[in-house]
Amino acid sequence: MKKLILLAAVLIFSACTDKKESPVKVEINTPEVNAAEKELRTALRESVFIKAINSTDNLSGLSFHKIAADSSGSVVIKADNENIVQFKAYTDAKFETESYGYSLLGLEPKTGFYCVEQNLWEDQKYFLVQKSDGLKYEIANEPVISTNGKWLFVKQNDCFRMFDDCPPGFTVYFLKSGKPEPDFDAKLSNYYIDRGGWLPNGQLAICLKAIDSKDKKEYYFEISPKGGFR
Repeated sequence: MKKLILLAAVLIFSACTDKKESPVKVEINTPEVNAAEKELRTALRESVFIKAINSTDNLSGLSFHKIAADSSGSVVIKADNENIVQFKAYTDAKFETESYGYSLLGLEPKTGFYCVEQNLWEDQKYFLVQKSDGLKYEIANEPVISTNGKWLFVKQNDCFRMFDDCPPGFTVYFLKSGKPEPDFDAKLSNYYIDRGGWLPNGQLAICLKAIDSKDKKEYYFEISPKGGFR
């Protein structure tokens, strides 16, 4: 009888010592994504890579070279193929708010684009004119051109502060055979683009600010399409 009791005790002890411990569940705390990044990711969907960065202090881009221009408020451009592109100022003697004029911001030699600004009563419009053939393209703002001359970053201008159908955001264009074609864009609701441009590594960087004036922070992000800025 004693032998049976001793054998049972040994078996129970063995079963207890052979029991495998359940793995401990480790909680991984990931940094909280702020509201600005959430809105940006939602706007861009899965089309690009987004990474928060510390600043946008070292941005660069190609510049429009100032050239002599008419001060009358109208702009006339003669393309290399002899085409004439005219932007005529308009003055409404009765309603000043209907008047507008144009300014030639300059020529960017690498892309061959002239940039023309239209000055409206409460808004601006911008046009790119190709030096070679005079083809004209309307964009939302003066572009920031990548240093390789292949990409345009265009932020939405401040019309969203006055018009409901003008959401804040930006568009990135790829220059295909000299023609700007939209590659991706973002339409935001609670944030706007304060500035943007090109980093030394060739990637795009932007600074977001909240439309709500209570939020004084600036939010910085590096952005690149899935295929890279080729």
